[in-house]
Amino acid sequence: MTSFSTLGNPGRPAHYKKENDPEPLQNPLVLELAQKYNKNPAQIILRQTLQRGIAVIPKSTNPDRIKSNREVFDFELTKEEMHKFEGIKEHRFFDLAMARDHPMYPYKD
Repeated sequence: MTSFSTLGNPGRPAHYKKENDPEPLQNPLVLELAQKYNKNPAQIILRQTLQRGIAVIPKSTNPDRIKSNREVFDFELTKEEMHKFEGIKEHRFFDLAMARDHPMYPYKD
């Protein structure tokens, strides 16, 4: 399994955002752990996803963020902290509406 848009795609155009979309980088648990581990929120989200055994391919065009996204192997979240992530009930779903006219769109039927 590979995580797509793990960080919530904060740079996506406003017309693709839905009202009340959760912002993973602003989640209180993520912010708390970022402070505890002296990491940024993106690093916390990437680390917990990796610890779940999910491949992560973060995207950025910013060289500093690309470097930062690699700096997730020098700490590990505890079992208790990982369990707290299970309590997050906000989910985001990409319905691919923006690609409906693409010739490879898989849901035409």
